[in-house]
Amino acid sequence: MTFPRRLVLDNEEVLLDAHPHWWQLVGPTLGTVIVVGGCTAIFLIWPGAPRWSQWALLGVGAVTVCWFLTRLARWRATDLVVTTMRVIYRRGVVSRSSREIPLSSVQDVSFVQSLGERMIGKGQLSVQSAVVHGEEPIQDVRRPAVVQGLINRVIEESRREPAEASGPERVSVPEELERLATLHRRGVITDREFARLRANIVPEFGPRHDDGD
Repeated sequence: MTFPRRLVLDNEEVLLDAHPHWWQLVGPTLGTVIVVGGCTAIFLIWPGAPRWSQWALLGVGAVTVCWFLTRLARWRATDLVVTTMRVIYRRGVVSRSSREIPLSSVQDVSFVQSLGERMIGKGQLSVQSAVVHGEEPIQDVRRPAVVQGLINRVIEESRREPAEASGPERVSVPEELERLATLHRRGVITDREFARLRANIVPEFGPRHDDGD
């Protein structure tokens, strides 16, 4: 299940939409293969088994397959989403829960990995927020170091954009003339340089030429 486009805000871009690590499905897959394979083997080895035992084996296999499909649906319904505005953690098949943290309120992003988790590329990610009290670690995150770097990079870019958009502060004409006059009085610039710079700011101060020249 991918993050629905109808939930994406205006001017928002989805940068990451990932399910948990595949390791969550290893146990259910192995269990299902063993149980279903065992039931099938009993059918083949014991063809003259009583009818009730055959129905029992069929029921065990069906329940195991349903259990696996439930775990698979739960895995597919769990998403870690990183956009240019927020971090979203959604999970649940029948009943859904969602936690959203605006990037502007993120205080810290950290992850924890054991040696075994580093070998298969998964870990626990924690996002601390100034708005949401408490902390809910996100389990079985794929490549948590990469996700941490992505979130930190987006936060840095979002905080740098307003400063770049505002641009340098503009100085008014009287303030600039006052600054030039101060430099002139201190002898930093000569009379000619002062006249030329002042004429660049206010053309009326430029040299005048007679019509007869």
